[in-house]
Amino acid sequence: MTQHISWLVARNSCVSNYNQRYSQSKNFYLPHSFLSGSATDLLQQKYLMNPIYDHVDRFLQISFMVQYQQGVCQKSSRNNLGSMAFWSGTNTMTFGNNNGKADFDIYQFGLGDIKVNKDGVAGTVTLNPVVSQVGADFLIYYMREKDRPGFYFKIHAPVSSMTIEPNWQEVHFENISNTDAFHQITERSDPHDPASSTEITYYDWRYPSIKTERSGSVGGYWSGATLDCNRLDGNVLKPIRLHSGRLIIGKETVTKFAEFALSLGYNWIMEEKGFFGTAIKCSYPTGNLAAADFILEPIVGRSGLLGIGLETTGRYRIWENSRSEHSLDIWMNGEILHLISIRKPNMRSFDLKLNGKGSKYMLVQNYGAEYRPTFGDVNISLQPQIIHPAVNITTLPVLSSIDVEGAFAVLFDYYHYKGMNFAVGAEIWGRSAEHLAIDSFNAASQRFPNLNDFAVIGRQHASYLINQQDPSFNPVYTYYCEPLAKINESQDPVRLVGVPPLVTVPNQVPEGIVDARDSKNRIPSALQDALDIPGACASSIYITKIFAQIGYAWKDYFYVPSIGLQGSLEFAAHTNNTVPFWAMGAQFAMSF
Repeated sequence: MTQHISWLVARNSCVSNYNQRYSQSKNFYLPHSFLSGSATDLLQQKYLMNPIYDHVDRFLQISFMVQYQQGVCQKSSRNNLGSMAFWSGTNTMTFGNNNGKADFDIYQFGLGDIKVNKDGVAGTVTLNPVVSQVGADFLIYYMREKDRPGFYFKIHAPVSSMTIEPNWQEVHFENISNTDAFHQITERSDPHDPASSTEITYYDWRYPSIKTERSGSVGGYWSGATLDCNRLDGNVLKPIRLHSGRLIIGKETVTKFAEFALSLGYNWIMEEKGFFGTAIKCSYPTGNLAAADFILEPIVGRSGLLGIGLETTGRYRIWENSRSEHSLDIWMNGEILHLISIRKPNMRSFDLKLNGKGSKYMLVQNYGAEYRPTFGDVNISLQPQIIHPAVNITTLPVLSSIDVEGAFAVLFDYYHYKGMNFAVGAEIWGRSAEHLAIDSFNAASQRFPNLNDFAVIGRQHASYLINQQDPSFNPVYTYYCEPLAKINESQDPVRLVGVPPLVTVPNQVPEGIVDARDSKNRIPSALQDALDIPGACASSIYITKIFAQIGYAWKDYFYVPSIGLQGSLEFAAHTNNTVPFWAMGAQFAMSF
């Protein structure tokens, strides 16, 4: 199948090369699911199993917990979540031209040319996201027996609202070009005649016009339209407009049921001083899916991943005074899940494999047919067409899986016989690296184009309109592209030869500039050759947390109502792959 995308893509491991502490050019942020882990379980279920408060005939507990979480400020720009979407190594990038000194060339953003300072920089952009979550968890915990081994089950039904505010800043040291024209001095058509060369003004009518189609700023381009929320200026009929991988304008909030979880287990040990049980746990994805419309878009839950695994829980009384008025228990809870994709479509944006980090935002030009030499002549059966940002065609549906996600928590819980209690604990939570493969069925059904119909152009032009802008005049066609161009470094446009009206293409072009009509010079059709699939995988992460709760139980009442106030603080290793949170919340529970 030479004219169609090859959809057979092997499962890509991200462990060896892309399980990085500091990720770059990743648009997808997969947070740890709201109220997931073992600490939440311990704080919600502990009243049902404490002998001081226990009523022997109570086998069911219903608990309701609300919590607010706020991302901890990352002092290092390298650890900042914004640096994950950038390819500079920090949450600030420089922009300039195509000499390789800045982090990206604004020509690739449809903004034309720009002057740069002595360092090759024309300005900076900074992304400093603030992430917050608020939500609630409803728990039903039932135990068949409390004085001997027996079965139990737990049901979690959390709902969460995640908000991400990008805090975008853009600073210009120099002004963006205010003209559609490009200029160059042509090569001599006669090496001995200085008059056979001249300065020409030319236009590329497929490149956006400054009056009607350019965004005017990096943020305007990256948002897919304009940052002015008082008027509409969307993507329809706009060349070189981002449809995917856009910058969020202002805050974006997603509210969903997070992860509906069910545990079915058996308490193997059940004694007055403690118990121990294990369970099969299943977590069904009820949150939102990654749409890849925006960079760092809010994800509630695990982005369509089903979790299947094991859970263990237990308690042991390590101290009690002689009159049983005070006691100290140690609790433990752990879980381990394997995550697989069951909800679709789950989208990701990919860089181009041959063009490096950030290449998803490079310009590509559409060529729609095959080119073959015939009898020493050429069959020009195709013409260069619309110019696109690569991300519009490299955003594809995927199948995602994560080998292991797990948590383990320990809690020390002090009880007073009158109903007061105080608990303090610690938890470690982690997740292995994500694996991605292209979802061939969804990609085919959505009719994504063949990547081999597109060529990376760098700063090359497929045609030159010399001294006028009307494409009805005969342009000088070149069909040039630069397959190995980078987002910040590419060759200047090829210099034409002669003087108007006899300007022609040169007989020889610089190395690296080739004819885009030849399919081998365009993006490969095989996705494993075209896309940096491992580079889009979520890296492994782990987080440690300390948490505490103060509460009171009305133990003499029939339903043993209890309330608690809790707080927690997370710590992440030096990484930009996740955001640690501080949290505050409250809980109410009753036993039946």
